[in-house]
Amino acid sequence: MRRYCGLIALDIDGTVAEGNVPIPVQVCDFLSLLDTQGWALAFITGRTYPSSVLSLDVVTFPHYLAVHNGAVILEMPKGIIVGERHVEDTTIETVLEACRAEPTGVAVFCGPVHHNRCYYVREHFDDALLEHLHRRCMAYGEIWCALDSWKQLPIAAFPSMKCFGALDSLERIAVRLGGGDDSLHVPVIRDPFDRQYGVLQMTDSGVSKGQAVKDLRELLGITGPTIAAGDDLNDVPLLEVADVGIAMDGAPKAVQAVAKVCAPAVGKQGIIEGLKQALKILEVT
Repeated sequence: MRRYCGLIALDIDGTVAEGNVPIPVQVCDFLSLLDTQGWALAFITGRTYPSSVLSLDVVTFPHYLAVHNGAVILEMPKGIIVGERHVEDTTIETVLEACRAEPTGVAVFCGPVHHNRCYYVREHFDDALLEHLHRRCMAYGEIWCALDSWKQLPIAAFPSMKCFGALDSLERIAVRLGGGDDSLHVPVIRDPFDRQYGVLQMTDSGVSKGQAVKDLRELLGITGPTIAAGDDLNDVPLLEVADVGIAMDGAPKAVQAVAKVCAPAVGKQGIIEGLKQALKILEVT
């Protein structure tokens, strides 16, 4: 097994790429340089596998990819699953109850083993939200399958569930779930496809971006430092476990509060400057 000097764990949306476009060449080249210097590179995202590959297809050097906030971890570019944690289908009823009276529905996301399909019950979403979801799944290359009821769901366990809609509505649902069910991790983020919407991401309670870092360090036998970067609330656990955390410009205050470095915006390829600052901090500590 390759020996690494440390781990660099990066969010995708708003950190190394904007939307479903590839990582900029300059960013990819800089990360490739860090790979040659002995750093393990990992991308840890709330995205699905297909939507992650849209941005990471240009990354040809060895790296790791943790999707659904770390519910599934893959060795790349081979696409080999090296870790996964699932939610049981019995949890759907709990989430539906928390969603009652809110203008949203539940979408169940499968992992690579089940062809990365997403299942949903069409009647639970209004026309405007369905249109947003249709545009979103087309842009991200996802396969959405409509069900008449959740009794038709063909699998008993899956990496994640998501609700889409207004941020205030999703935050109310997250509070209900957080207060009554400790089996789920329930961060709410801005939808990177359209910031007018939010996404409530639901995974097993043992799943988080921070736990994915811990799993990767153990898997790879890394004893050196960890640098992590992110720009939204699901990145807080990621930055909390890092020796040096990087918050991208415009990140929520909760993200900035756990970071040692504030990097320029993703549109300015600010992750390069952020990583350079992080490396300088490690040199003097």
